[in-house]
Amino acid sequence: MGSHSESEIFRVFLGWRNFMKTRIFPASPNQIRHWRHACRFPESPALNMTVGLRMEGFLDLDTLRLAVVRTLERHDSLFAKPFWADGELYWESAALKDPDSILEIVRCEDKRTVLEEIRNEAKRPFRLEEEYPVRARIFPISEFENIIILNVHHISLDGWSVELLIREIATRYNNLFLGDPDTNPKKTTSFEGFSKYQSEFELTSHGISDSSYWKKELENAKTGVGFPPDIRESGFSSWPLGRMSWSFLTAELSDLTKEAAKVAGVTPFIFLVGAFARLLGLESAEDDVLVGVPFVNRLRPEDANLVGFVVNTLPLRFKLSERNDSEYIRNVSRTCGAAFLHQRLPYVNILRDLGPEYETSAKPVFRTMFILQGSQTARNQFLGLNCNQSWISTGGAKYEQTWTIEERNGAYTLDVEWNPELFSDEKIACLMESYGEILRNLANHFVSGKDGKEGAGAGKNLSWPELKDLADFFSGPIVLESDSNLDLKIRRHGG
Repeated sequence: MGSHSESEIFRVFLGWRNFMKTRIFPASPNQIRHWRHACRFPESPALNMTVGLRMEGFLDLDTLRLAVVRTLERHDSLFAKPFWADGELYWESAALKDPDSILEIVRCEDKRTVLEEIRNEAKRPFRLEEEYPVRARIFPISEFENIIILNVHHISLDGWSVELLIREIATRYNNLFLGDPDTNPKKTTSFEGFSKYQSEFELTSHGISDSSYWKKELENAKTGVGFPPDIRESGFSSWPLGRMSWSFLTAELSDLTKEAAKVAGVTPFIFLVGAFARLLGLESAEDDVLVGVPFVNRLRPEDANLVGFVVNTLPLRFKLSERNDSEYIRNVSRTCGAAFLHQRLPYVNILRDLGPEYETSAKPVFRTMFILQGSQTARNQFLGLNCNQSWISTGGAKYEQTWTIEERNGAYTLDVEWNPELFSDEKIACLMESYGEILRNLANHFVSGKDGKEGAGAGKNLSWPELKDLADFFSGPIVLESDSNLDLKIRRHGG
């Protein structure tokens, strides 16, 4: 009896699964990178994307449960399980047999217990080969206060998709609550088409152009530049730990940044990321740094409302030798604009072109990530409900530091997630304060022609929140550690 190759056996295997009415499709290139991270650190929650919604007002729990389940089961990116075969990663998608199993109503004795349950959920890793990459829980606090927790593994979803998903849940809830028919309750969106498109993109003319751009852009770049740790690089845990803290940029500094952007003819993001790159350069004593920045990567019309892992992280190169603020901002704008035009080449392809040590994560291209989230004011249109939405700290960190800016009620929040085995609380607090000062200096140059130390109106840059009540936790990113507020650290060091 002759032997069969692994490929022949795999084709038979696929045929059998298709006969059993399951659908098999290849994973996208960037999903493979997250899969490798999950296999390397199975106990890490670093790739959990956990979001909480605090709802005030009358909430029909049965209607909400139906809206959540019907919305989630429409998207095959959320109801598929990965498996590795024949040297490739695949997804197996099948109809959800027990929709109610993904959503649990949890009743707790008090708000302290609720916070503890939220912490436990956010920190619980996914077993991707055993469970769907999505979990949802509802915590009734009182007759007119409820909290929803949605926890999804990043391999199946990105931040943009979370916004789409919650918007769809809200629309479906409103329609069901008003007795309107549920539009296309069984129509599903498929991630398979995007996965195929991303896998084949590098062979297209646009893919060849993007590849050429990134090879030239990253030529002779110094990789692995990060903030110097103030804790010895030893004694690492089995997976990267993470802590988070956040503050408000003061309303005055937020307005100043927006005004400077108008004067310069750029978006506020250019000032926000430009200030961060300068901070990284000053701390590392380098004048050529790489920063990871995620791009939405939805240039095709058919991807605009696709729920899945579509976002593409790109290594933006900032050259900091230019001391003139006007020219520096123009350079930052050109860098970000060029990256936007070449954002479709999968990050793993960029790493492969840099070298195998980068593709396997043996050597980092960058150590810090900078993210700008969408505005809170455009979210969560639940009928008759006042709803606040917040990301939740998971206790894991994929990078040494991840900085996130989000606009809430006209002002920016700044949250930093970091590896506590590398950086102390005091170090992070000082970096955050330094960032505010650098941002003010940049913005003041355009608004008043002076730097932040000399310009009129220079004042406090950050406002640290007091997390005393449950509502306070939803005024920004949710940090559940009892010692998460760094305000005392700042005051102790004379900030």
